[in-house]
Amino acid sequence: DVALLPLRINTEHHKYGFVTQDCMITREDIEKFDIGGGDDVYMVGRFINREGRDRNLPAVRKGIIASINTEPIRNDELEIGQESFLVEAHSISGYSGSPVIVVIEPFITRPKELKVENPEEGFASHSFLLGVDWAHLKTNEEVRDRVGVPIQEKYHVRMNTAMMCVVPAWKIQEILDLDEQIEMRKIQDDKLTKKLAESPVELDQAKKRR
Repeated sequence: DVALLPLRINTEHHKYGFVTQDCMITREDIEKFDIGGGDDVYMVGRFINREGRDRNLPAVRKGIIASINTEPIRNDELEIGQESFLVEAHSISGYSGSPVIVVIEPFITRPKELKVENPEEGFASHSFLLGVDWAHLKTNEEVRDRVGVPIQEKYHVRMNTAMMCVVPAWKIQEILDLDEQIEMRKIQDDKLTKKLAESPVELDQAKKRR
């Protein structure tokens, strides 16, 4: 589930970063830059087993794309097949909704589009928002005794396969492009413009952010 929320941040109190729509991967980018299995990714999210008290800082995990062209992965809660990428990374509870970034390293041979104009600088490095983490796949393993024999009751334990499901960034873009969302952003922008015009202090802060 993806939710949209207008958000205002005071830069005097918070540090933040954001992903522009230009960095959200498209189907054309997949083809153009030959993105696929083996490409490096990282994700930024909440490691709920060690969140911290005074500072709740994000934690970074990395992995590789396992498969880019998968069949839809079933979401049992929504009872639908979700278009997804498979990424080998240790996603756990708390990382759902985390942005997943694919990185094309400069030393990997790529199409001409990645070369910079100055040959001495080699290849340019590119990053795209691949999508957001929405699930991690599990498997059932038998519970065994200390010598490796399955116990009589045939108990099983759920194990994380290290395979993460990532909904493509273009699915988020589809939501952003809905007519009602475009209208909502226009209304919010008009309200903000009016409020900034009435407040010299906020207008000054807005100029600094830009």
